[in-house]
This record gives sequence, C-alpha cells and structure tokens, in this order.
Amino acid sequence: MNHDDHDDALLPRLRVIEEQPLGARAEAYAQVHDELTRRLEGGDSVAAATVPGDQGAHA
Repeated sequence: MNHDDHDDALLPRLRVIEEQPLGARAEAYAQVHDELTRRLEGGDSVAAATVPGDQGAHA
C-alpha cells in the first residue's frame, strides 16, 4: 500500500470505528494512533539518514 492508499483508507476506517461501541472504539483508535506513530517515526528516520546536498558521490 502506498502513501495515497493509506490516506484514502483512513477516513472510511474512522467512520467504521465511530459506529462501534465505546470500548471497541477506544481500542481501534489506539491501534490507529500506533500505526500513524510508526509511519511518522519511520519517515523521520529516513529523513534523518539523508544529508542535504549529499548525492552519494564522494571524491
């Protein structure tokens, strides 16, 4: 699944979560939170590994 697929799937997923009983809703939102946190932290590690201006060619 690419970035756009994740974004397109989020709103329908949240709508389904909203229809659930409170306890199930809380657990489902916690799962969404954990997944989004992993995606954001993964993006940070890729960005941190990239040095601006470094094209990989060293003299």
